[in-house]
Amino acid sequence: MRVTEMLLAMALVAIAAPAVRADCLTNTDVEGFFLGLAQEADAGVTSLPTEGSCCMMDICGLPCPAKHPDPPAGFAIGVGIIVLIFCAIGLAAFYFVGGKAENFFVAGRSLPLYVVILTLASQSIDSNALLGNADLSYKYHFYDGAVLPIGLGLSLILNGVFLAHHVNNELVLTLPDIYGKRYGVATEIAASLCTCVSFLCLLAGNLVGMGAIVGYIFGVTDVVAVFISGLICLAYVASGGLFSVAYTDVVQSAVGMIGCLAVAGWLISNAEKEAPPPSIGFPTFEPSDTAGYYMYPDDETAAMYEGVDCANNPGAKCYNQQKWCPENGTECVADNGAYPFGDQRIFDNQMSDPVSLTPFPNAIFWNWATIFILGFGNLAALDFQARCMAAKSPVDARVGCILGGGPSFLL
Repeated sequence: MRVTEMLLAMALVAIAAPAVRADCLTNTDVEGFFLGLAQEADAGVTSLPTEGSCCMMDICGLPCPAKHPDPPAGFAIGVGIIVLIFCAIGLAAFYFVGGKAENFFVAGRSLPLYVVILTLASQSIDSNALLGNADLSYKYHFYDGAVLPIGLGLSLILNGVFLAHHVNNELVLTLPDIYGKRYGVATEIAASLCTCVSFLCLLAGNLVGMGAIVGYIFGVTDVVAVFISGLICLAYVASGGLFSVAYTDVVQSAVGMIGCLAVAGWLISNAEKEAPPPSIGFPTFEPSDTAGYYMYPDDETAAMYEGVDCANNPGAKCYNQQKWCPENGTECVADNGAYPFGDQRIFDNQMSDPVSLTPFPNAIFWNWATIFILGFGNLAALDFQARCMAAKSPVDARVGCILGGGPSFLL
C-alpha cells in the first residue's frame, strides 16, 4: 500500500461522497410511476423515499429495515483501544525496516508460513469483502454477497497452485518489477499504472467501509470518518511498510476471525424469525367478491390458504376473500404477494436458475461475473503478490496461499 495511493483514495472518497443519490430506482420512468402513487395519497410528496419511509416500503410494500440503536459509550472506548494496539504494532515495525528498501517492500523476505497464511486470509476481513458480503446478502440474497469471499478464496487457491512460487523466486520488490524483467520498461510502467488504478478503487472501498464504522461509533460525518481512517492506516503503513502490514494482519485476522464466528453463532442462535412463508395474497376492491385478485402459483400454496376458483382464470386458484377478508373488510388477513413461493434463507439454486428468486430478479450473470473477476483478476493484486514475495521460501508462498484461501471461503 503506497502513500500516494492512500492520499488519492481519501481524496476520491471525499469528492464522491456528496454525489450519492437517494433515489430508489435507476429507471426514472418506473420511479415516476411509484412517485405518482405516493402523490395520490399525499400531494406534498416530491421524491422517493417519502419522509419517514424507505424504498422497500414505497416500491415493494415491504417493511422498512429496523433502525439500529446508537452504540454505548463503552463500545467506542473498546474499539479505540484495539485501534491503538494495531497502530502500536505497525509503528513498532519501523525498527525492523532499518532504512532498507527490501525490508520496507517485502519485509526482508522473512515471513514464516503462519504469518503468510494469516496475512493472506486477512485480505477477506476488510470493508469490501466482509462488510460488502453482509450488506449485499442483507439487501438482496445470500449468494449476492457470498460471491465476494468465494471469488477471493478461489483467487488465493489459484495463485497458490500456479503463480505464488514463481513470484517468490523472482526476488523482486513489486509486482510490476516482474513485468519489467520479462517484457521491458514500457510494460513495467503500464503494469504500474494499471495496478495503481485498480488498487486505488479497492482502497477507496475499504476507506468507505472503515469510515462507516468510525462514523457510527464516534458520531462524526462520513467524510471526517474517512479521513480519520485513512490517516490511521497511513501512519503505520508509511513507517513500517510490509512489516507493519503483515504483523498487524496477524493480530487483526485473529481478532476478525474470532469475532466473525462469534457474531455469526450468536445471530444464528438468536434469530427470532424464519424466512417468510408463501404469500397469502390480497382481496379485490369489492367486499362481496368471492375470489381476490391474487392468484396462487401452485396447488400446494392454494391448499395452504384454502384458495378458491379464480373469477377470470378457470382452473386457477385465487385468494379466498370470503374467508380471509369478510365483507366488513376490517379484519383482513392479507399481504402484497411479494413471496409467491415463500422466501428462504438460502436458495440452493440461486447460482444455477435465473428465475429462482421470482418475482424478484436474480443477478445470476453478475454473481458469476463477480466470482470470475475476483478469482482471476486478483492474480494480479498487489496485496496478494507482495505477501508471496515476502515469504521465506517459494514453498511457504504456495502453501500460504492455498491454506489462506480456506478461511476466505468460510468468512
